[in-house]
Amino acid sequence: VFGEGNGSSFGMLQAVETTKATDGGKVYFIDVIGDKTPIDKGYLLSSVLWNLEPVFAAMIADVKAGSYGSHNYDINLKDGSVDLLHTKNIPDDVWAEVMKAKQDIIDGKITVTPHYDADAVHALVTQN
Repeated sequence: VFGEGNGSSFGMLQAVETTKATDGGKVYFIDVIGDKTPIDKGYLLSSVLWNLEPVFAAMIADVKAGSYGSHNYDINLKDGSVDLLHTKNIPDDVWAEVMKAKQDIIDGKITVTPHYDADAVHALVTQN
């Protein structure tokens, strides 16, 4: 289950607490932005974390250099402006694999192609 925004996180967490997976097991929640561990009751798998400090620092540096607005400012793994939350519900061996994949993305060994339109995202998630 994926969250739909910070305002709905509490409701989504409540929903997975009372819902069983198709095999009768536990359902886990992946939130969209922010650390929801303070309101978690054991169902939060992970969340996307944003740290906009590197982005704002780059903007300020460009303002001072007179080059602000000459390029986009994106969040990314390399500067730490986007990351995943490591919760107790992610086993250490799985987390190690996730961190290896993260490093492979940073090192360019894995290429991530962004998809900005709904049709492209739908085609991607319905691939076999």
